[in-house]
Amino acid sequence: MSATLVAYQDLKWLIDCGEGTQRQIMRANIGFKNLSRIVLSHEHLDHILGMGGLLATLNMLQPVEHVVVYGNPTVLERVRQMTSYIGRTAQYDLQFQVLQEGLVFTHRQLDCYAFPTRHRVKQSYGFLMVRNAAASSRVKACRVPVDSSSTPMTCSVLRNLAKSSSTSAIRCISLSSAGWRRVPIV
Repeated sequence: MSATLVAYQDLKWLIDCGEGTQRQIMRANIGFKNLSRIVLSHEHLDHILGMGGLLATLNMLQPVEHVVVYGNPTVLERVRQMTSYIGRTAQYDLQFQVLQEGLVFTHRQLDCYAFPTRHRVKQSYGFLMVRNAAASSRVKACRVPVDSSSTPMTCSVLRNLAKSSSTSAIRCISLSSAGWRRVPIV
């Protein structure tokens, strides 16, 4: 399963959402509150199959007011299909945003950028987190969406971002079907 949860200040977001992601979030005792952005790298099922269960869980628990799902058109169509099986209308504002190269979103001092990657699909993206505050240096974090071996790299570069930040630390939780592990960012 491919999923990485990133927590920064009062925001949580997911990079990919493999099958069982919502279960792993519960097992890790992370909670769903403020999980408002889900960035999906590409349409392979090991990166998106958890979306139906996660969105149904959010619908049942109602810990958020809105959720934005970012992905290429194929990804978003597959996620829309999954939402049709939830059984009732979303109890939160569910938005779909087509992912393109460039700025995806900004949250206070953190910008998330998408960049194209080479993979076995037409459109695949990696992600770059850039501290946008007027700091002496811009620190970057990226995740290349190829396989689960990229998760430690994600946490490593996020750790570097947290070290350079004078604001709240970033927490990175690597979720997998074998279990979860909190990756210390100090």
